[in-house]
Amino acid sequence: MLLAVVQQRNSGLPSGKITLPRRSSTVHAKRCLAYFPHDGLKDKAVNMTVYLLPHDHKRLKQLAVEHDTTIQALVMDGLDVILKDNGQEPLTRWKTRRKPRG
Repeated sequence: MLLAVVQQRNSGLPSGKITLPRRSSTVHAKRCLAYFPHDGLKDKAVNMTVYLLPHDHKRLKQLAVEHDTTIQALVMDGLDVILKDNGQEPLTRWKTRRKPRG
C-alpha cells in the first residue's frame, strides 16, 4: 500500500525526486506514548553510558554474580563511596521492578 501511495504522489514529479507520505503527528505521538509511558523511571532518571574494555566488563559481571547483585548496584555503591568521600549524600535509590536473584 505504501508503494502505491508513493507511486501516486510521484507520478507528476521529475525523475529522481521521491516524496514519501507524511506521517500524522498525532498518530506518531500516540505510538511513541505506547512505547514510552510517562509514569515510570524513564521520566525521572537520566540515562548514563559507561564504556568498559571487555575484560573489565567481565570482571564486573563476575563480581555482581559472586555478590548476588547487579552491575548497576555495584556502580551505584561505588558512586556513593565517592560522594561520601566528598562530603555529599548518597545517590537516591528507587525500587527495582526485577525480582531478586536466587
